[in-house]
Amino acid sequence: MKKNLIYVLVLAVFLLIGSFSLTQNEESSTPKIPKIGYINFDEAMKSFAEWQRLNESYMKDYAFYQQKLRDLEEEWKKMKESGASREELQRKEQEILARKQQYEQALQAEYGRKSQEIIKKVLEKAKEFGKTLGYDILLSNQGVIYADPSYDITKEFVAFLNQGYEENK
Repeated sequence: MKKNLIYVLVLAVFLLIGSFSLTQNEESSTPKIPKIGYINFDEAMKSFAEWQRLNESYMKDYAFYQQKLRDLEEEWKKMKESGASREELQRKEQEILARKQQYEQALQAEYGRKSQEIIKKVLEKAKEFGKTLGYDILLSNQGVIYADPSYDITKEFVAFLNQGYEENK
């Protein structure tokens, strides 16, 4: 009887070990369900403090150049009122057009470069955000046909993006 009890106990131990190892194998072969998040990139950019500051700066520079053009247009009006020749007026018009183009190119060059730097920074922060919070896949509105709003983590990302911004200013 003692031998039978030992056999039963040994058999029970082997069965437990065997079932435990089978459970482990099943768990490791079960496909991982990815953690997916969706970011409305346009909204995140609009809400990013650095982007807002850049836009404010752009608007100031744009207004500055617009004032310079208005000043040139006033000069043209005064020239016309004082009886300037057609050639002089055309030269002034050409100057105004050249300055307008020069100002637009200056704004585009400066702010295009700065915009690209900020976009690059936001993309890097999005990668960091995804890794930090354990996302397997982050999608943006620029590459998605449809996303269930429950996957939208834009607000959380904007908070992460702006975290410490004032300190780094």
